[in-house]
Amino acid sequence: MENSRFSQFVLAAATAASLSPLSVMAASSLAAGGGCSKGVGGTLPFDPSFNPSCNGANQAATSSPGATITANNSWTDPRAGTTISASWGDTAGFGVLHSSASAIASTASLGTGGPLALGIGGNGYAVSGDDIVFNAPGMAGRTATVVGTFHVDGTLSVGSSSTAGAASSTWSITAGVLSAANQWTGRGAASGALYDTYGSVSGNPTVNQDLGFSALVVFGQPYTLVLRLDTSAYAQAQPAGSPGSPEYALGVLSNASANFLNTASWGGFRSVMLADGTAVQDWSVASGSGVDYSQPVLASVPEPGTSLMLLSGLGLIGGVARIRGQRGASAADGSARS
Repeated sequence: MENSRFSQFVLAAATAASLSPLSVMAASSLAAGGGCSKGVGGTLPFDPSFNPSCNGANQAATSSPGATITANNSWTDPRAGTTISASWGDTAGFGVLHSSASAIASTASLGTGGPLALGIGGNGYAVSGDDIVFNAPGMAGRTATVVGTFHVDGTLSVGSSSTAGAASSTWSITAGVLSAANQWTGRGAASGALYDTYGSVSGNPTVNQDLGFSALVVFGQPYTLVLRLDTSAYAQAQPAGSPGSPEYALGVLSNASANFLNTASWGGFRSVMLADGTAVQDWSVASGSGVDYSQPVLASVPEPGTSLMLLSGLGLIGGVARIRGQRGASAADGSARS
């Protein structure tokens, strides 16, 4: 696959999760979901049975502050001799979100189609939306600016056994306040990515940061606090070397993962100020779920099933190092003989 093809698919993988609904349907509700996608390149015939399908979503309206919902899925190529898989797993709770995605792709001789260039991606999302109302003595009907924070930490991983492979992993968060008319009164967003583009690695593999944002509210009026976390992973592989060469026989294995199971969590509303800069005292924020968003929400441990799903999806990542070692040994052996 040419570089432009990879760039296009990276863009698709990075934005696929954001195409799912951002607005959080009912009052005080949670949503989680994700999906898989594939790309094909080269001039060789493509086996139509390579059709990953691991889409799915989970959505719930609830008023329990401790409620969580989980959605996860995975797809693995069932044909012998191939290593192609993608997975995602997400858990949403009020003020706390978990998300992960992984992808693994290897070249192989698939039936009569011969060696094939291919790509596989997974993406996931977790969203919480909670009805909130700001209150303060004697302030009903007055407008104020509120400042909130949303913390995210996680890791990105990419790798390929050859410059014929490529991979990417991405993350993004959004935090903001929606009016009753479903209009943002203020929001913030942050994102990042890690790329292995044909042997050139760029980006930040470790994420640990706070997102701050401000929003306008009117005391006594209802709003929705929306928090969202998205992850994606994409892996691409194509034959290396020429037919008959050691590189061609070894194949190419690429992998990517975005692990944000620990986690994105609400950091609290830090201040409430009137238009003239006066700090409001004795303010409070009530919520439909009962969570006190004036304070940080402690991150919970992700669902065991979600963690195991991600780990199983990454089980073959060690194969990249092994194939690199084999490729290096083959090169050294060839040099010694020459």
